[in-house]
Amino acid sequence: MKKSVLLAVFLLVAGFPGYAQVEKGTHAVGATVSLNRYEATPQGLTLSKSISFTPEYAYFFADNWSILGGSSIGNRDRKVVFPSGEIFHRIEKTFRAFSGVRKHIPIQDQLFLIGTIGLEYLFDNDKSASIRETERSVSHIKTHEFGIFGNLGLIYFPSNRWSLELIVLEADLHRIRTNALVDNEINNYFNSWALNLAGQMSSPSLAIRYYFLGDR
Repeated sequence: MKKSVLLAVFLLVAGFPGYAQVEKGTHAVGATVSLNRYEATPQGLTLSKSISFTPEYAYFFADNWSILGGSSIGNRDRKVVFPSGEIFHRIEKTFRAFSGVRKHIPIQDQLFLIGTIGLEYLFDNDKSASIRETERSVSHIKTHEFGIFGNLGLIYFPSNRWSLELIVLEADLHRIRTNALVDNEINNYFNSWALNLAGQMSSPSLAIRYYFLGDR
């Protein structure tokens, strides 16, 4: 989904009345769906498509403070055909589970800045094959990651029960365990640390949530 499309959604809903349900005792359920398809032919043919689905649940233990948790599954398929006839094909499947605490900071009556920090686990199952004339090379890489994450974004409430969320900045610090299998032989097995900081406006995703009050 393009950045301009997401910003247009926020502008369209800005004209509808509503108020935010971010008080103590509120529950929220929602999901994020990301779809992407890419095709290019500068020096060969590249076809790439990906999809991910992330359901989430949050509970407000205090006004403007919530604890949240969720998981996501994703799939990416990328194929490159080079002018020489070589073909590279990669299929990547991912799983993520996370839990954290989120702070809502009012900007306007229906618009909030949000900041989240928490723990997450990621598993990546990456299979790729390179075919050149009569030669074929296959690799299978499994990666386990565990660590802390944080993000910043915006939440807009077009009504008192629904919200739209856009994450614009993400960071994480992970302990990574990798097992690489190349041509049916163990090629690499190692542990490492990784620190990432990335803006999300080039490939943003939009989350939709429904809010309701529980028993007090």
